[in-house]
Amino acid sequence: LEKKIKLNKTEKKKTDLIHNTKDLLMEFSTYLSENRFSSFREYFIQTIQNIATKKDLVSDIRIDQENRIIQFLDKSNNPLSTKDFSAGESQVVAFSLMWAVNVSTKKYFPIVTDSPFNRLDKDHRKNFIENILKKSNHQFIFLSTNEEIGNTKKLEIDKYISDTYLIEYDKK
Repeated sequence: LEKKIKLNKTEKKKTDLIHNTKDLLMEFSTYLSENRFSSFREYFIQTIQNIATKKDLVSDIRIDQENRIIQFLDKSNNPLSTKDFSAGESQVVAFSLMWAVNVSTKKYFPIVTDSPFNRLDKDHRKNFIENILKKSNHQFIFLSTNEEIGNTKKLEIDKYISDTYLIEYDKK
């Protein structure tokens, strides 16, 4: 009986240590997430303000740690829905998110996007080219129609393009 009691006390100490370690790791994980998010948030806001023509399109973002959701906020800190954005504004928000991920992590993953200029009006397109594309030190891959960015000289991005490929339709 004495041995069982000693064993139970030892097991309880081990269990307590495991739970305390788990709690400490969760707290540390939250701390790291909040610090990383702070940098990400700063780059996102800076980027969206550089690209968007509506300066209050998204005023802030917050992260719901429990559900792992990023919420976009208006100037009154009310959550915005993706339905609140036009197709072009959604594209600006998406570019800003991808750019913020790359800059805040310093990993510089290639950004791949389909029809990047198709949804953007002239002003958004200009802002994107001047504030992102021309300042980027990492790779963008645009999947577009020949009509969309066929005239790279007109868009003044020809010197930023290393390669282009044309995929022709084949019924087979």
